[in-house]
Amino acid sequence: GNWNLGGRFHGGWWQNISEDWRKQIYINNESTIEQDYSGLHVNLLYGLQGLQPLKDPYSLDLDYGLNAVEQRAVVKGLVLMAINAPTATSAFYAFRQDQPEGSKAKQFTNDFLELLLNGFKKKHPRIESSLCSDKGVELMNIDGRITAKVIKHFTAKNIPVLTIHDSYI
Repeated sequence: GNWNLGGRFHGGWWQNISEDWRKQIYINNESTIEQDYSGLHVNLLYGLQGLQPLKDPYSLDLDYGLNAVEQRAVVKGLVLMAINAPTATSAFYAFRQDQPEGSKAKQFTNDFLELLLNGFKKKHPRIESSLCSDKGVELMNIDGRITAKVIKHFTAKNIPVLTIHDSYI
């Protein structure tokens, strides 16, 4: 109901396949590369405040029984849900819904997820107010406008480009 919310480019089959399969995409018989802008929404939150983001926003120095790779993956998924959710409880529910059946993360309690989210907030106090505030639709509008500029740029050069929210092939 608002032109300032949402606006991502959806629908391409390449958006629903794994990164490994996307590496095998050829356009006009030429191999392609995928440029990924990791942490885009966290980086946009910093940028909207005129601040430089941290190098890897999802890495936390916490010891909660997860190795660094597991913890980063969980924090990333949780933070993205928190940016898009109106409340912490709804973010925790959405996080669990997004996890594969039988995974350890699917069983995480709200208390455990709150510990991780609080760890992220402690590392990123300048963007804490954007968590659990339904800010995601505003950020999707910004990244949609960025994507429109990328498409326009490559179209003018007669170079095909495939978009995947925060990455481009």
